[in-house]
Amino acid sequence: MKALFILVSLFIVAALVAPTNSTPKLLETLFPNYLVPVKSLQPDTPFGTQFIGTVEWGKGEVALIAGFDVPANNATNCYLKFTLPWASKNSWHVIGSGVIDYYGLARPVDHVLDTWIHRPERLPHYPLGQIKAIGGYDGIVTGSIPCHLGTRMDFELAASQLDGPTEISWYELAIPKTGLTIEMWA
Repeated sequence: MKALFILVSLFIVAALVAPTNSTPKLLETLFPNYLVPVKSLQPDTPFGTQFIGTVEWGKGEVALIAGFDVPANNATNCYLKFTLPWASKNSWHVIGSGVIDYYGLARPVDHVLDTWIHRPERLPHYPLGQIKAIGGYDGIVTGSIPCHLGTRMDFELAASQLDGPTEISWYELAIPKTGLTIEMWA
């Protein structure tokens, strides 16, 4: 009887430690379809889509609206990622704290006409999370974003005013991956 108990126990332990298919898998990395700056010192001026992302606070404010077309796939988790690699040092700079708050938006962005005074309302009114831009490395991203499959997702990025004046600017690149992306995991 004791031998049978040990044999059954070994099978149970083996089943509990057997590898499963639950290891997260990166399905896609999405780059923004557009980066639209809105500037407090030029509140009526639409700047349209840019290849350079800029977020500033100190001498006025420059916020950035980023939009992504999210495919319908099997993703269960989506994460913002922010990277400023040494290999692309000539395409970015960080001055000050490097802390960015990111927000969801109440309506889709008009990437041609939106301005500082005519832009979507932040929803919720508090940040979804923060990005700490670190030159030469992946930024530290806190918070989470919903994974709205098969839709467009827009975010506003603004310098955190609690951390003092800051300026972050980057040229969005695929190789080496530089700037803001969304990673979709299943």
